[in-house]
Amino acid sequence: SGQESLPTTKTGNGFKLGAAYVNPDISAQMVLTGDNADPVKMNEAANSLIDEGVDVILTSGNAVAQGTLDACEDRGILAIGQNVDQNSLSPDTIVVSVVKDHQVLMKELAERYKNGSLKAEYVDMNVAKGAVYYSPWHGFEGKVPQDVKDKLNSIIEDFKAGKINITEMEKTLSS
Repeated sequence: SGQESLPTTKTGNGFKLGAAYVNPDISAQMVLTGDNADPVKMNEAANSLIDEGVDVILTSGNAVAQGTLDACEDRGILAIGQNVDQNSLSPDTIVVSVVKDHQVLMKELAERYKNGSLKAEYVDMNVAKGAVYYSPWHGFEGKVPQDVKDKLNSIIEDFKAGKINITEMEKTLSS
């Protein structure tokens, strides 16, 4: 990722917690380049992670993600897109994308404005609110085992039902 920010930290934490939720032995890390606009730095960071032996990389950013995707393509590493369905940027590399639907946020903010409760604060938009979901599998539809897809869908339903609480899980990261 580029520069540190609350949304970037929350995304990185969510990735780490999600990986650990599925398999406690998984190691996940976040790398910040300090620059949200330089795909070369993203490429260097991705190559560094690949040199360390990562299996998959979650991209960050939109246009700068291309630096990460180029490294993944060149080195044969799979990636997860972010923000929008990024599959078209690298169809043989991006297994799936985590899509963030900003319309859900805009509706929430408009409602808060309308009822007088709008404040300058972080607004958590998540799976349970329908603001975060995953894209189609595209060319990986037949490659990702059905039991993996079923597990992902089960986890999403647990989020929606309130059985998984990321805020509580995040507290374990600082302890």
